[in-house]
Amino acid sequence: MSAEGLIRAAAKTHAKMLLAADEHPVGIQLYGNRHEALVESTHLAASQGPDLIDINFGCPVKKIACKSGAGSGLLREPELLLSLTRAVVAASPLPVTVKTRLGWDEDSIIIVDLARRLEDLGVKALTLHARTRSQMFKGTAAWEWIARVKRAVSIPVIGNGDVKEPEDIRRMFEETGCD
Repeated sequence: MSAEGLIRAAAKTHAKMLLAADEHPVGIQLYGNRHEALVESTHLAASQGPDLIDINFGCPVKKIACKSGAGSGLLREPELLLSLTRAVVAASPLPVTVKTRLGWDEDSIIIVDLARRLEDLGVKALTLHARTRSQMFKGTAAWEWIARVKRAVSIPVIGNGDVKEPEDIRRMFEETGCD
């Protein structure tokens, strides 16, 4: 959900946060690029009773990544991404997780260092879509990066990308060691 939509009380955005008692475990995923909006939306989301707050630094959609500078757009500004994460972790009474990608493009793959730094900030798990933002959903997901990240951190690493058949799940576990 858009942090800006939440803090502006957008009815459609708020409706997405309504959780039923049987929907657990469940997380509420937020995206944004302003500290104040992410902190306030973290409080609003936590008040709805999810089990965790997830920050989406992986969305490659042009409207989010390029025009608003959120989602995977923040991979071009890793210090801002880390600062936003620090603010959400400090504001959240719940565990905070992150979803992201390898980097903005093939020339700026930053995920191993970024994963270590996110773990140091208190992020409890990382979901890694093994493509760059520039790839969008094209080409082949580079699962070897999931394995590298898994070796670099002690938090759970959730693999994402190119899992289309049940056999792919087993193969991803075997090739990457992901959680």
